[in-house]
Amino acid sequence: MLLKKTGLLMGLFLLNFSTFLKAQQTNLTLEQLLVSVEEHSKEIALENLKNQISQTKIKQAKSNQLPTLTFFGSVRKASNMPIYNNGILHKPAQHDVIHTLYDTNTNLYFNIFDGFKTKNEIKLAKILSEISATDREKLISATKLKAIQLFIDLHLQHQWKTTMENDIHEKEQQLKEIKNIYKAGIILESDVLRAELELSKRKMTLTEIENSIIVLQQQLNILMGYDDKNILNPKVIFDEQQIPLVTLDESIEKALQQSFDTELSHRHKEAAETKLQLNKGNYYPKIGLAGSFQFSNPQIFLYSYDPSWYSLGTIGIQATYDISSLYHNKNKVQEAKIEVSAAHLHHQFINDEVRTKVFHAFYEYDEALKHEKVFEQNQKYADENARILKNAYFNQTALITDLLDANLLQVQAKFELEQAKMNILKTYYSLQFETGTL
Repeated sequence: MLLKKTGLLMGLFLLNFSTFLKAQQTNLTLEQLLVSVEEHSKEIALENLKNQISQTKIKQAKSNQLPTLTFFGSVRKASNMPIYNNGILHKPAQHDVIHTLYDTNTNLYFNIFDGFKTKNEIKLAKILSEISATDREKLISATKLKAIQLFIDLHLQHQWKTTMENDIHEKEQQLKEIKNIYKAGIILESDVLRAELELSKRKMTLTEIENSIIVLQQQLNILMGYDDKNILNPKVIFDEQQIPLVTLDESIEKALQQSFDTELSHRHKEAAETKLQLNKGNYYPKIGLAGSFQFSNPQIFLYSYDPSWYSLGTIGIQATYDISSLYHNKNKVQEAKIEVSAAHLHHQFINDEVRTKVFHAFYEYDEALKHEKVFEQNQKYADENARILKNAYFNQTALITDLLDANLLQVQAKFELEQAKMNILKTYYSLQFETGTL
C-alpha cells in the first residue's frame, strides 16, 4: 500500500515537473528574436538614453534664443560717514546718512546679432543628435547581427544534435551486427573494440554539442531579457530561393549611400564645418536689445538725494566688441580649419574602408553559395561510399578501418552540408549589415 502511494506521489511530481519544463520552453522564429532583442537589449536601452540627451541639448540650444531676464534685490545698512576735516590723525566729524538702503533691479537682454553663434550652436546640436541617432541605429543593427549569428549557431547545433543522435542509434545497431559476426568467429575482437571506441567518441561529441546548445541559449536569453536557463527551440526555414539576389556593384552603391560608417563620417564632417563657423563668430560684435527697471529707496541716483522710494526704467540697443578676439581667436580658427580638412580626408578614408568591407562580405557570401553545391555532392558521395563499404565489410571484403572511416566521412559530410547552408544565411546578413540595410 505504501509503495502504491509513493508511486502515485512520484507520478504526480513527474507530471508537474514536466509541465514546468514545458512552460520554460520557447519556440523562437527569427522575427520574434529581432523584436525581442530590440525591446530588451540593455546596450540598446543605454543608447536610447544617450539619444534622449542629445535631443535635450537641441532644446537647450534653442532656448538660448530667448531673452535673458535677471532680478536683483537687496537690503543694506550703512554707517555714518566720517569726514576728516583736520587730517587723518585728528578726530573726524560724523556726517549723518540714510542708514537703510533698499534696492530692486530687473535686467533684460535680447540678442539680435552675435555673429550667428546661436544659430550655429543649434545646428551643431542637431548634427550631434543625428550622430547619436546613427550610433543608435548602428548598435541596433550590430546587436541584431550578433543575435542572428547566435540564433543560426543554435539552430545548427540542434541540427548536429539530431544528426549525431541518429548516427549513434545507427552505429549501435551496426555494433550489434559486428558482435554477432564476432560470436560466429568470423572477425577478430579488435573489430568489436574499434567499433565500440568509435561509438564512444560519437557520444562524447554529442555531449559537447549539448553543452554548446546550453551556452548559446544563455547568450540569446540575455539579449532577449529571458531567464538564463530558458530553453529555446529555434525555427529556421532555409530556402535559398527566398534570399534576394544581390550584385557587388549594387551592394557597394547601397553601402556608400546608407551604411552607418559612411553616414557617421559625413555627419562628423558637417560638425567640423559648423565648429569652424562658431569660432569665426567670435570676430563679430554682439548687438542686443537691453532694458532695466529699478525700484529703490533712497534716491541717490541723482543729486539732490531724497530719502524716498523711486523707480527708473531704461531701454536701448547695446553693442559690445571683444578686441582681444583678434589675437585670442586666431589659433582657434586655424585649429578648426585643420579639423575640417581632417574630417574630409577621414570621410574619404571611411568610403574606402566601407568598399573593402563590402567586397569582403560579398565574396564570403558568394563563396558560401558555391560551397553548398559542393557539400551537397560530397554528402551523396559519402552516403554511397558508406553503403558500399558496409556491404563489403559484412561480406568480408573490407577492413573494419575502412568501414569506420566511411562512417566518419558520412557524418562529417552531413555536418559540413548543414554548416554550408547556415553560412549562406550568416554571410547574407553580414552583407546586409555592411550595406546598412539590416
